[in-house]
Amino acid sequence: MCPNSDKFVLMTHTKIFFRKLDDISGPGIQSENPEVYQHRLNLGIGPDRRTGYTNVDAFAPSDFAWDLGQFPWPWTDNSIDEVLMNHVLAHMIDMERTVREIHRIMKPGGLFHGQVPFGWSDNGITEYGHCHLFHWHTFKSMEPVGFKCILAEPSVLSRSDLNHNLGRSVRNLIPFRRILSRFLVNMFDVINFRLEKI
Repeated sequence: MCPNSDKFVLMTHTKIFFRKLDDISGPGIQSENPEVYQHRLNLGIGPDRRTGYTNVDAFAPSDFAWDLGQFPWPWTDNSIDEVLMNHVLAHMIDMERTVREIHRIMKPGGLFHGQVPFGWSDNGITEYGHCHLFHWHTFKSMEPVGFKCILAEPSVLSRSDLNHNLGRSVRNLIPFRRILSRFLVNMFDVINFRLEKI
């Protein structure tokens, strides 16, 4: 199950009051917490709170609460160095608008990276909150928006239970997995991506 699924279904289908930052002066966002790094965003954090980032979420405890389905986002143009989105992009109803918004707020040379469920995995096709399926070529198609695809690599999730680790080990030994993934479900779990704003 995708770690952020429930909150994004709720976030996009209900009217909830969100704290919004009124004091936006200068690049990035201003936070009451001086330790928050102003130019690196971890968007849709769920349980994945990270140090060195401004953690943004509408529901989870975060440095800044914002509904990512509400546009425009509160950051100024060309003000962010890095955007991290782990298992969030699949839940965005308007993915094209989301990608364009990320491009707008990022500085040239900025890094947009994260992880999405692989479209032909159990996680990708059975999660009710997913609005989009992803393939490693999906990120190449974002180049006309103004991103250069540096990495779009399918991978398997690492889990703690022995049965899944055994299955992951076996899947890692299968030759021609990229070709087989066109015909078989569950050759990969996720796609790790890295894009640079050009």
